[in-house]
Amino acid sequence: MIEEIFEKIRPGADIKNSNDIVSEYSLDSFDIAGLIAEIEEHYNINIAMEDIDMENFRTLKTINDMIERNK
Repeated sequence: MIEEIFEKIRPGADIKNSNDIVSEYSLDSFDIAGLIAEIEEHYNINIAMEDIDMENFRTLKTINDMIERNK
């Protein structure tokens, strides 16, 4: 599902094998804010302030780990 959410931010991006989504797709704070909003809405969670860190958005694994911590 993260791939579908990311598609809204960067259409055509293939993040499945990315080792650094932030760098590869030049994500800025507005992109991260949009990603957070979409994730929170889709998973019906509130991401903790301490998890709003670029490092948590580097790979699908770090994103999924962050989601799990906030469920």
